[in-house]
Amino acid sequence: MLEKQAMMIQQSQEKQELDMIEKEEQIMKMDISNLDPISAVYFQNRKLEILQKRGFNFQLTRFICCLM
Repeated sequence: MLEKQAMMIQQSQEKQELDMIEKEEQIMKMDISNLDPISAVYFQNRKLEILQKRGFNFQLTRFICCLM
C-alpha cells in the first residue's frame, strides 16, 4: 500500500516537472520583439531566470521602463 502511494507521488512529481519544462520551453521560444516594453522586459527576465536555473551564469538585469 505504501509503495503504491510512494509511486503515485513520484509520478505526480515527475508530471509536474515535465509540465514546468514544457512551460519554460514555451517561454524560451517566445518572440518578444512585438510585445509592449513592460511585457518584453518581463519575458526577457523570465528567460534569464530559466537559463540561470539550468546552470547558465547570467546576471539578472531588472530593467525599469518609463512610459509617458
